[in-house]
Amino acid sequence: CGNDKDYRMIVSLINVALEQQHVNLSPRVFGEAITALTQTDAGVTKVKKIWKLAINNNIPVGTYEFNCMLKALGEKYHKVGAALDLYRQNKDILDVDGYTVSIILNFLTESIQEKKKSHKNQDLNNTSPCWQFEEGITTILKNDFIFNEGRRATLNNHVFSSALNLNQ
Repeated sequence: CGNDKDYRMIVSLINVALEQQHVNLSPRVFGEAITALTQTDAGVTKVKKIWKLAINNNIPVGTYEFNCMLKALGEKYHKVGAALDLYRQNKDILDVDGYTVSIILNFLTESIQEKKKSHKNQDLNNTSPCWQFEEGITTILKNDFIFNEGRRATLNNHVFSSALNLNQ
């Protein structure tokens, strides 16, 4: 459905599956639905609806679904604040990993680049990417992972590459 750009069908399939009491839905279905919706013209509201359906129906979403949602909010819809809020609300509930961090660092980097593009004819001295760098490196990477022994092991090359891109 995502390849066919049919967001109505994606939402309908999820709704029908939830209505069937005997169907044991895998949480992955919601991650796949969110990813498929990003391939369509669906707005951010439709993606948030799928996420809320999973949460409200007590579907045990995991890291994969969480990462799909963060990627949709941050990269597809450029809703950096909403993605960061979602991360903060769920970082201690869900088992976030290195890929979660690299997704966040990537959309923070993208938000800096978008800001630079939109101000290319203006003086950039008044436009500071400091909050993105501070959020990405200090708050998320350092506090949530490096100083957290349980999560430190999940850091990988994707994370370090994304951190270097954010630093550029």
